[in-house]
Amino acid sequence: MSLAIKDMTAKTYILIHIIGGGTQNKLLNQFTASTTGKTVVAGPVEATAIGNILVQAVTMGEISSLSEGQAIVRSSFDVETIIQRIDLPGMRLMPSIRI
Repeated sequence: MSLAIKDMTAKTYILIHIIGGGTQNKLLNQFTASTTGKTVVAGPVEATAIGNILVQAVTMGEISSLSEGQAIVRSSFDVETIIQRIDLPGMRLMPSIRI
């Protein structure tokens, strides 16, 4: 028996955020969107370094909160939005994944 993430967390998710180096794999991002039926937001690539800088900035009082830092990141880095496609070769053969 497998449970979907939404069953385990009692939350409904409309987006999947993929961060870090894996965001550069466009095929994986598209398969993730298509098999889950969810919109995927990919980026930023250097998420680990960015997160480290944000925590240091909050600790040093340069920004007031992680929420402020997240807003700075959203306005400073490009992300890619990927939507479900059912017309990809092999998509009919792939199982759907419930999230």
